Amino acid sequence: MPLERTDKQPILLTHWRAPGDTICATSVVRDLALSYPDRFEIHIAGACGAIWENNPHIAHFWGAEFPAGMPRMELTLENPQAEATRIQFHYLTSFHRRLSAQLGLNLELLKPYGDLHLTEIEKSHVPVDDPYWVVVAGGKTSNRAKLWPTRYWQNLVDQMATQGIQVVQIGAQLPGHTHPRLSGVVDLVGQTTLREALVVISNASGVICPVTFAMHAAAAFQKPCIVIAGGREPWWWEAYTNSPGGHFGKKCEPVRVPHHFLHTIGRLNCCEKDGCWKTNVSPDNDHDTRKCTNLSPECLTERVPQCMALLSPHFVSKVVSEVKSTL
Repeated sequence: MPLERTDKQPILLTHWRAPGDTICATSVVRDLALSYPDRFEIHIAGACGAIWENNPHIAHFWGAEFPAGMPRMELTLENPQAEATRIQFHYLTSFHRRLSAQLGLNLELLKPYGDLHLTEIEKSHVPVDDPYWVVVAGGKTSNRAKLWPTRYWQNLVDQMATQGIQVVQIGAQLPGHTHPRLSGVVDLVGQTTLREALVVISNASGVICPVTFAMHAAAAFQKPCIVIAGGREPWWWEAYTNSPGGHFGKKCEPVRVPHHFLHTIGRLNCCEKDGCWKTNVSPDNDHDTRKCTNLSPECLTERVPQCMALLSPHFVSKVVSEVKSTL
């Protein structure tokens, strides 16, 4: 489609990763537009177009087919694990450092969350009567080290029912994903588009999930979120909280709705000072450094890391109760 001519410099920013990473990448686009409002005409190419939809800071989303000749810069980080270990700053700030180096500009995180924009029509078409909490009880099969036991999820949902909390379960029903079906919930697993899932999260009283896209969406909509994180990733890398060290940077405003990031860093030898960054699980020590072999003896049927099993349903339910009392 023809684009309106402007005096701004057109640039093409590309990002091809999963929805959660894409939500994080929207923060640097917002802050580039706010920090240099008359300088750049920002174009986006990549995956997850639903996340960029209705974004006032971009001129056009191109998907995989984008024009040649426009200055092109990648927003994907080469080695997030090394970045997180080297400096104790939030994942969002990594996009700012990378794009600052590419553009030769000073670009800092201004708001401690991604940038999502729903239309008024979308906001008025929520498929569930409120109030409700959203639960994401699964994730990618290629990263089972992030997953909490199914029976823990069911136990938590049962305890939430005794608190009078309606639970809506969402999740992608796609190859490479697993989402155990829970009873006593409004089951929307596989029944929403990515955009519709954002609408459901935006209208929720709270969200409970592992480290996944829902926590980033909850932060963008400033919703309470309880993240069952374990010991895989360091808290400073992903927690939407106000830490004494200011891991969002000096110019960033405070987090208005801090999340409860339930981690086990420091409780086990394998995550004593940092996250282990394992991607999968194995009951045997097969010398694959990507696999967690420190599994819970209580959850061997699902091969759950010990760091995740340390977070009991009773403990998470108490946090839910605390959050509910503040709403």
